[in-house]
Amino acid sequence: QYPTTCLILDIDDLKITNDKLGEHAGDKAIMELANILRGVTRGYDILARYASDEFAIVLPQVKPEQGLKVAERLRRKVETHTFPVGDTTASLTISIGLAVFPGDGEEVEDLLQAAESALLAAKQLGKNRSCVFGTPTV
Repeated sequence: QYPTTCLILDIDDLKITNDKLGEHAGDKAIMELANILRGVTRGYDILARYASDEFAIVLPQVKPEQGLKVAERLRRKVETHTFPVGDTTASLTISIGLAVFPGDGEEVEDLLQAAESALLAAKQLGKNRSCVFGTPTV
């Protein structure tokens, strides 16, 4: 009966970081990103690794406009963070897709698919941005 926002975020161009600094550096960056996400989300939000370089975050009782604010806060935090990787540092950005229950999907699979679609839109629009499912992206 309450809105729930689902975010799926992807590390932009992690393959380039892996190619330049090695996969171990990419793994360290993923762990550091997980720490950043834990620090920005609430204790009752659900944070999970979704794929190799993707995370999913479930924000209970969060409407789309609030979810977009959270997504943008996360995106900016990552964009300005210096990631320690071995003997050097790296800068990373993330793209985020956002979908909301119940409007964007009644079933978990539908909600995830909607968030993935919004993530794809964010990537296609140039990365390092947040997109809401069903919102015109021009």
